[in-house]
Amino acid sequence: MPIMLTCLCGNVFGAREDQAGQTVACFSCGYLNHVSNLGSAAAGEKSAAAPIAAEEVVVLEFAEPELQALPLRNVPPASEDVIEVVPLETDEDGIPEIDVEEHVPPWQAIEPYTGGAIRSNAGRSSVDPANTKKPSSEFERNAESAGQGSWATIGTIRLVEPAGCLAYGPGGVLGLAGQDDEVLVLNMRKGKKLDRFGAHDEIVTCAAISSTGDCAVSGDRLGDIFYWDVVKCKRLRQLRGCRRAISAVAFSPDGNYAAAGDRDGAVRLWKLTSSKDRSLDDADWDEKIASLAFSADGALVAAGSDGGRVAVWSATTGGRVVQFRLPQRQVASVQFGTRPGLLFVATRPIDSKAPAHPGVWRLDLKSKQAQECFVPTVSSTIAPGPVVLDQGAKRLLVAGVSLGAPASGATCLQVWGLTGSRLLYSFHDVGDAVTRLAVTPGGTRVAVALTSSNLQVFALPDHESLESA
Repeated sequence: MPIMLTCLCGNVFGAREDQAGQTVACFSCGYLNHVSNLGSAAAGEKSAAAPIAAEEVVVLEFAEPELQALPLRNVPPASEDVIEVVPLETDEDGIPEIDVEEHVPPWQAIEPYTGGAIRSNAGRSSVDPANTKKPSSEFERNAESAGQGSWATIGTIRLVEPAGCLAYGPGGVLGLAGQDDEVLVLNMRKGKKLDRFGAHDEIVTCAAISSTGDCAVSGDRLGDIFYWDVVKCKRLRQLRGCRRAISAVAFSPDGNYAAAGDRDGAVRLWKLTSSKDRSLDDADWDEKIASLAFSADGALVAAGSDGGRVAVWSATTGGRVVQFRLPQRQVASVQFGTRPGLLFVATRPIDSKAPAHPGVWRLDLKSKQAQECFVPTVSSTIAPGPVVLDQGAKRLLVAGVSLGAPASGATCLQVWGLTGSRLLYSFHDVGDAVTRLAVTPGGTRVAVALTSSNLQVFALPDHESLESA
């Protein structure tokens, strides 16, 4: 039976019985509440937020967001051909602006506590938090001051060990970090650990957060995949079908589907409302799946491998739409563009110790043409590591070791605009070598996992602020 708590800010939330004696952060204001069991609370034990009986809890119902499927346009019929891609000259076409509507999770919609005496909905005595409210941390102050229109280093979140995987939710509210066989849930506005999901029996290798920010999928080294509630850290379903270590997972924008790829090259698709897996044509490769992505309408799912193979399937029928091969390329990230029928693929250089630019390819699913669309006019100054495209493929993020001024030998994070292939900004204060990169769906926050067991968080201007500057 879960223990229900009432925070000082008035937010009612649940805690597990095995968390008795611990502190759990409120999803609304971030205040750390002490979890007592019902017996100790009845005996008068003092706690920051006393548990209330189940019959006293007022259940708040939140309407599900209306999701409208967009018509699939410019999608060719299934093809059995593997298209060999060779470098072509880039064109002058710009990439249209992305417009992302982000659902507001229930805890984000509640106004944070701002002071004054309040009374819990269980009718207990009022509490004056004047002496208990903690001042804002430097991390929180930096996150608030960064807003949506500036380049800024927000701060560092310290973990016990290096993150085995990393995910960043919509609005920059929550993050996920793999820690051995558990997934930490992080408050990314305050830089605090909130809870942990512990259903896995092996090391967690990848994770993704839904577009609504309240559900997640995570995979581990045994091939187990779990679909779970982020707020309650409760398992909803176990998704069967993979037999090897999971290397990539993804959510469809409408939350109806989840996809996973493993280290042996198998790609699987599940309809989450029924937990049934959907077979995909020719979805068993002998190459590790490096990245997965869904189109904006959720009708297509794409996968890229570390052997340069890229394929696109229909999420509703499982039929293969098109397949490409990028010779001597390692796919690092795949993202659908904002225009229907366009897929962008970022690749890593073969030699990661020498200065080099990643490659970015634009694949036209209708004409089955591929074009290299990232051609910087300046030489690279870093030996690249992790490479990620943001949602809509408007920007390319590259972490690597700087081999030139101003900080030779140090790790830096570069942000490139694909329109014009221009360097937008370089963060030279990255604390250590980067192992993972994660970007929010809106592209305004990026988190990096470091070899020093820390996470570092940075703010990026939104696309509108950047273009108007």
